Amino acid sequence: MSSRIEAKPAAIAMPLQKDRQVSPLRMKITLLIAGFGPLLAIGLFLQSKGFFG
Repeated sequence: MSSRIEAKPAAIAMPLQKDRQVSPLRMKITLLIAGFGPLLAIGLFLQSKGFFG
């Protein structure tokens, strides 16, 4: 694996919100970013290795 791909613990740095409900739109955006982030990183890694060329 490449050393460039490193986890960014943004969720750990954010304060836990237990007293109020997180909006559904914000939850969807967060899940989209969490879902597509690794795919985008893997895609960029493979592209840099000339996998799609």
